[in-house]
Amino acid sequence: MGNVLCQDDGLGVYAVERLEEDLQSDEEQEWWNSDLSLIKAETDAWYGLQECLSSWQVIIIDALIGPCEPGTIYLVPLNELEETEWSKSLHGVTLLHLIARYRKKGKMIKGWLIGMEPERIDLGFGLSPVVEDNMDVLLEQVKDMVELMQGTSMDS
Repeated sequence: MGNVLCQDDGLGVYAVERLEEDLQSDEEQEWWNSDLSLIKAETDAWYGLQECLSSWQVIIIDALIGPCEPGTIYLVPLNELEETEWSKSLHGVTLLHLIARYRKKGKMIKGWLIGMEPERIDLGFGLSPVVEDNMDVLLEQVKDMVELMQGTSMDS
């Protein structure tokens, strides 16, 4: 998720692009299998929701504004999402808001939100230095979570 026109807000999109680059390298990718998909929903919450509903588990990568320093990585189970201020956006409804609404109705989307505290969200391209410096750590968290999720059944 994210908007690459707004600096660190685009970190989810940049993360997926880097994962795609990793997969195109000649190195063996132990964390990946052909049943997985990388999706760049960007700011389209409804498209993101459709992708989530058609998947048995998901990992959402996004910028999250919380109480910590820029570059801090957050791991949030999707079944714990609630409608809060960070689940809303100036652009209207967000994917996190939609998932929280689904949860209120007793419908569960399984997976994780892996986010990072942004340093700058303003018009412009590229990531701030602190987010860029922590991107490899975030990508390792994503890969570790993919491996963990592949070891679980659809019923767990």
